[in-house]
Amino acid sequence: MQLLTLIIEVSTRFFHLFLHMSEFYCTFAGEMQEEDYEGYSTTHHTKFKLTKTMELSKITTFYFLGIGGIGMSALARFFAAKGYRVLGYDRTKSPLTQELEAEGILVQYNDDCQIVSELSIETTLVVRTPAVPFDTPIYEYIRKKGFSVIKRAEVLGMVTSLHRSLCVAGTHGKTTTSTILAHIMHTSSAGCSAFLGGISNNYHTNLLIDTNSDW
Repeated sequence: MQLLTLIIEVSTRFFHLFLHMSEFYCTFAGEMQEEDYEGYSTTHHTKFKLTKTMELSKITTFYFLGIGGIGMSALARFFAAKGYRVLGYDRTKSPLTQELEAEGILVQYNDDCQIVSELSIETTLVVRTPAVPFDTPIYEYIRKKGFSVIKRAEVLGMVTSLHRSLCVAGTHGKTTTSTILAHIMHTSSAGCSAFLGGISNNYHTNLLIDTNSDW
């Protein structure tokens, strides 16, 4: 136990030094990410611009196609915590989708388009995952009606561009590395919100929220 405590203390001190040294990099990266995010309207065959201003002033609702996925559910939780209306579709009920429902997020498991038909095209952003086929009835309805649809990765990019961010990429070990990194920051004075990429055994969730941190 003493060795573990020492490791955590040393790691935390090292990370504080790292944060200080990365100040310039984070500022530069933030400046490089000011460009708009582009999506595509399949009805009008024209591009729409999803800017930070649009996200803050126009979007009130997020609809997730494939909300039961580990990455999609984390984004759903994030936007719900930010006060947005969040709902979505998944083919299969799971412990994760049931947790989302318990948290107040509406999840539908059938292809009934009634719920989607009641959403405003002007204020709803649809987030999709490739796991949901194009011929899914709800997806076809969304495209036909002209809802703004963007990929999960694009939304994650949008979120990280609005905060100071540390991002982990690679083939293997992303979830483990992200969770270790998030734990070090979350338990330090810096704090952080984090998308873990999996359900952490110690936090029992795939998302950490810290409203007092800009990370």
